[in-house]
Amino acid sequence: MSPARNIQRQAADEQRFTRLAETTGPRVLAYLSRRVDPPGDAADVLAEVLATAWRRVGDLPADDEEAAAWLFGIARGPSPTTAAAKPAATPLPTASVPTSSIASAKRPHRPMRLSPFATPSPACPPTTGSCSP
Repeated sequence: MSPARNIQRQAADEQRFTRLAETTGPRVLAYLSRRVDPPGDAADVLAEVLATAWRRVGDLPADDEEAAAWLFGIARGPSPTTAAAKPAATPLPTASVPTSSIASAKRPHRPMRLSPFATPSPACPPTTGSCSP
């Protein structure tokens, strides 16, 4: 790619990214405010989301709605800052379960068996993404 073409592409990527950040950023911030604890950290998490999106700007969909969904997908993913994010579901209460029934439910010890999908198989190398029987 010629240097002039590369500069044009970078300028176009920057314009698309800026438009996405300006139009979708406030919606993503509202989403993160509900998900991050404390909610005041949502702006910092949004900055991380936008930094990640900028690094992956080559994957940015051309359609505006698809681009917004793409940005929300990045926001939904785990990040070091969102480790303290609120859980998606409310945990079940355990106070209603009598502890005597838990203590009396003794089970024989059985060694844990791993799923056949827990370790890579030579028939399905992780680099190709396809498996052969």
